[in-house]
Amino acid sequence: LMKMGLNDIQLNATLIQNLYTKVLVDTEISEPNNNSAKTVQRHYLGNNQSHICIIVNEEKSPLINDADLEFLTNILSACNLSLADIVLLNSCSNPKPLYAGICKEFSPKIIILFGVAPTDAGIPMEFPPYKLQNYNEQFFLIAPLLSTLKNNKEEKGKLWVCLQSLFKQ
Repeated sequence: LMKMGLNDIQLNATLIQNLYTKVLVDTEISEPNNNSAKTVQRHYLGNNQSHICIIVNEEKSPLINDADLEFLTNILSACNLSLADIVLLNSCSNPKPLYAGICKEFSPKIIILFGVAPTDAGIPMEFPPYKLQNYNEQFFLIAPLLSTLKNNKEEKGKLWVCLQSLFKQ
């Protein structure tokens, strides 16, 4: 009589199938796309229904802190807008949101920068805060950080004048 070890046991296909009823490997794997342009996974908030891009400068948050989000939501409400109308990006995120990619991905008609210099967002021009700029069939507006605006009545007033002009009812 010959002794058979565990390594010598042979199982037929039906027995193996019955032993392993759960899938261990995803057989639905698609082939990687070998295009030269790589897709960038960007974190953002909003549904972009009105093609308004808002870029904030939040170093300590992945996207935006709760207090600034509440303030931004109040600003949007005053303009008869909601988070569904915008796309919110953080200039401090990785990958950094840059103008060309933003245009390609979100097709914004309006870009509002809170605490972000235009050149830091890849916008090929400089302009002062609270001065609406028209470029590339888009409107641009720069304002201070949301946290700075929140507690400064004079700065909020300047922003409100620009927003009223931008979102004429």
